Amino acid sequence: MKSIARKHYRKVLGFFISSLILLMIGVRVFIQSVINNSEHLLLTSTVIAVIAFALLIAAIVFGAMLVYRMWHTLRESEPRVLGAGKAVGFLFIPIFNIYWIFIALTGYSEQLRRVCEVKGYKGVKYPSKNLSLIANILFIISLYPKHDLGFLVLIGVILYLVYLFQCARSVEQLEHAKESYHKVDSERLSKELESMIDEEEIEDLEV
Repeated sequence: MKSIARKHYRKVLGFFISSLILLMIGVRVFIQSVINNSEHLLLTSTVIAVIAFALLIAAIVFGAMLVYRMWHTLRESEPRVLGAGKAVGFLFIPIFNIYWIFIALTGYSEQLRRVCEVKGYKGVKYPSKNLSLIANILFIISLYPKHDLGFLVLIGVILYLVYLFQCARSVEQLEHAKESYHKVDSERLSKELESMIDEEEIEDLEV
């Protein structure tokens, strides 16, 4: 069964691709409306653009839900890590979010590694910190207004999608690792209790 994080990621990917396809169709229809001087085609392109924008917003919302799930799952294991609400909320603060993406996105990989090493969780693949760093840098460069750097936005988005896939996978693996860890720990405690009870029974018989 797929985890909630995986489901969120699939919705992010689905909504983003749908938005991109509709945007390309809308641009083509708009060009045709200019060539043919057609108000009907112009209205159609506008409607397509609005739908594409709505799908993009949906992708962003589910992306935020995925980031929330990432930190929430991690915080369940270690209360001292960054809070899920703070991780997501600060991403929507203009200008400050340029700094915060390095904390909420890139920082997740390092925090996950630290928690897994301290807690002894096995079988968790860590997201690529370098991949997130490159995506963040491309995003910041693309904000420079004097050059047409739209292609960097596309490359950055693709890298973000790959990184979020790795994060969703790590959340699923972390959930399984915690279940296995607690199961093994419970079995160990059960055996210790049984051993203590057996020892007490033996002592009673000797008395």
